[in-house]
Amino acid sequence: DQEIAEGQEALVRSQGQLLEAMQKHEAEVKLVRDELAAAQSTVHELNATVQQLRHAGAAVQVAHEETEQLHSELDTLRSELKLRPMPEDCSRLRTELQTVRAELKARPPREECDQLRSELQDLRLELKFRPTLQEVAKMQAKLQQQSASLKHFCNIESHLNQLAAELQASQAREQEAQ
Repeated sequence: DQEIAEGQEALVRSQGQLLEAMQKHEAEVKLVRDELAAAQSTVHELNATVQQLRHAGAAVQVAHEETEQLHSELDTLRSELKLRPMPEDCSRLRTELQTVRAELKARPPREECDQLRSELQDLRLELKFRPTLQEVAKMQAKLQQQSASLKHFCNIESHLNQLAAELQASQAREQEAQ
């Protein structure tokens, strides 16, 4: 009877230690999940920023295409000038054409490029302080590892419960035998 009582006490202590370890692991898993959620939120924000930059790039592409169209129109004007008989008109149009070419080379406006460059630098700086996809993957791996540990502890608890049931059955048989 004393061995049974000692066995029950040891079982109760083991179950208490197991419960304490499981609670600690659950707290760690929650912390990692919170960190993962924050990292995923950061990734979503970065994706939105990338979309904004893509839209800005598309606007620059449109401006570039418009510039090419203007060059094409100037080429057309050059062709028409060649057909005109008045040399004074041709000379004047050549001068205007050179002026327009110089203006086109200066486009897009410097302020727009400077603004885009500044925004890009700001975003690169912001990226330095955000977790990388590798860091998020590491956090997910850690979460999975801790989840596996928690399952292992649950399996131990199940085994302890089975041992407790066997112990009780053994005690019942001994009592019946007495």
